Amino acid sequence: MPWATLTEMASPGMHNMLTLFSFGPKRKGFTLVELLIAMAIVGILAAIAIPSYQKSVVRSKRVSTQEFMLELANRQTQYFADTRSYGSRNAAGSVDDLHMTVPTAVSAQYTITAVPDNAAVPPTYLITATPVATGSQVSDGALTIDHKGAKTPADKW
Repeated sequence: MPWATLTEMASPGMHNMLTLFSFGPKRKGFTLVELLIAMAIVGILAAIAIPSYQKSVVRSKRVSTQEFMLELANRQTQYFADTRSYGSRNAAGSVDDLHMTVPTAVSAQYTITAVPDNAAVPPTYLITATPVATGSQVSDGALTIDHKGAKTPADKW
């Protein structure tokens, strides 16, 4: 008895299934449906990944600004220990009395102000980082730290 082929042994319903998965001549390329499915998957992944990436970029720029603000607060404390007053900042972007310059990565995103009140008893200061109006940090809001080390907004620190 000769061996029967798989298609000869199959029922009529099974025959249609076997022809669908035939091992005949190979087709080249992708079908339109396959391309649409791949594009849908890429679109879903991009919809999830891009906002997450943008949030992490905003967060990293905020962290670099906070580092500078903490360094500035530390310098204010050292300056106060030496002179019994806090240092001031000029309009050109450098901190005059403290000999500090705002890093370009920070100044591109935030305007840093250090406002001392040496007439108060005891003297005080307030360091504020205000987002530049055209920068990506506008939605993040302003950051402040004062002479007591109080940082606002608390959820951003």
